[in-house]
Amino acid sequence: MYLDDTTAELPAQGNTNTQENRFKIEPFSLKNTPSLIEQVLPAQKISAESQKERKANVGQTLTGLGSYWKGRKPLILVRACVLGALLPATDDPEKDLEIFEQLMAIDDEAFVTRSKGVTTKIILERLTLDNIADYFVLSRKEGDIPETTPINFSKYPGLKARWKPKLSEAE
Repeated sequence: MYLDDTTAELPAQGNTNTQENRFKIEPFSLKNTPSLIEQVLPAQKISAESQKERKANVGQTLTGLGSYWKGRKPLILVRACVLGALLPATDDPEKDLEIFEQLMAIDDEAFVTRSKGVTTKIILERLTLDNIADYFVLSRKEGDIPETTPINFSKYPGLKARWKPKLSEAE
């Protein structure tokens, strides 16, 4: 194995035969590729999160210390700009947007995880989740139980929803 200023060859992970299975690392291979922020940016979600951060008194650390800094920007906005500038754009903008939202924790599932103070009924009425059973336990004395969200609770009288017990931090 060697390193020089143009290319470096490293063995692929899990392969013991390093002569046949190699890949090249090329410096500046993404130099002329557009960044994600040039192609896709979820401005509405970032704007909503920025507004929520501005209204939170805990997030205003400099104001709480007695100083007033006019140039302070919301942290979520700065994080979005830096991450969007660092990630390369691909040919699939929908997948790029999905990955970006997951990394920024502004996708629907991250919202469900962060919003433990909001009632389960509101969450299930407004969000689209792939699998309700991952986060909630639904019960009803008689009739069907919905499997997808959003749920119209008027169609399911007596439906009760609660958070799934013992969710891990990763979930």
